[in-house]
Amino acid sequence: MIDPGDLDAYMAAHGPWLYHATDPDSVATVLEQGLRPGSELGRHNARGFHRTRPGHVYISTLADCHRLQDKRELGKGTIRIEVGELDPRLIDPDENLVQLFYWGWGFEKDEWVGVAPPVKDPGWIEGPNGEGTLWHWAETTPGFDAPEVTAKSLLNGQVSHRGTVPAHALEAFEG
Repeated sequence: MIDPGDLDAYMAAHGPWLYHATDPDSVATVLEQGLRPGSELGRHNARGFHRTRPGHVYISTLADCHRLQDKRELGKGTIRIEVGELDPRLIDPDENLVQLFYWGWGFEKDEWVGVAPPVKDPGWIEGPNGEGTLWHWAETTPGFDAPEVTAKSLLNGQVSHRGTVPAHALEAFEG
């Protein structure tokens, strides 16, 4: 969740839009039905260690959206989300971003949560209930979805949304 004041401050400074990368063939369905979590649809852009949190949709700045499309060779379908139409109680941090800051990988080290995230080393093995994955760490770390953690995640361009992003908050985006 994010404090509504932090969400308003973000929009005042950065504008009202965040983005989601999807397959171009899915855009019309998304606009009609809302942006549903891949876990509900049986789709995953990552497996194992980087598998997404169940019931979450990931949204980001346009620059991060394009970076992810290029890095993961995702389709160039882009959905634009009007942030002010989202329920602040359903906006959570992006666990990948929290992990990167915790270890200082590509960012200045900043421990947003009190429990060290897992690391995917050469001997990594997923536990029977997802232990050792980023999603399991996010789901089981006390305070992970705290408003201050979510605000930091948003200020750094990436968050998740718990549940379906409603269709009225979405539009197709070319660019």
